[in-house]
Amino acid sequence: MTADAPVGIVGLGLMGIALSARLIDAKIPLIGFDIDPGQMRDVKASGGMAATSVRALAARARTIIVAVIAANRSRRYSPIIDDGAGAARPGVICTTT
Repeated sequence: MTADAPVGIVGLGLMGIALSARLIDAKIPLIGFDIDPGQMRDVKASGGMAATSVRALAARARTIIVAVIAANRSRRYSPIIDDGAGAARPGVICTTT
């Protein structure tokens, strides 16, 4: 993983889109994923990149922020992130409430 690898955000709802806007404004490369295609379009229109899946996001991101609405949803992404990241082992931050 390179230093210029993007930060990834899984979940582009209220929290995820706010965090992505701050990162994009700070000129930090960002890649996002959400199950809602509209949220994916919004992050791309703001200057971020859109991943095709959580696994694809994990393969590219140096740090991953999980910003989904419920803890049971965030837990299901852990094995997918591990699988997608392989040996890279990005840091994962969970903002789930």
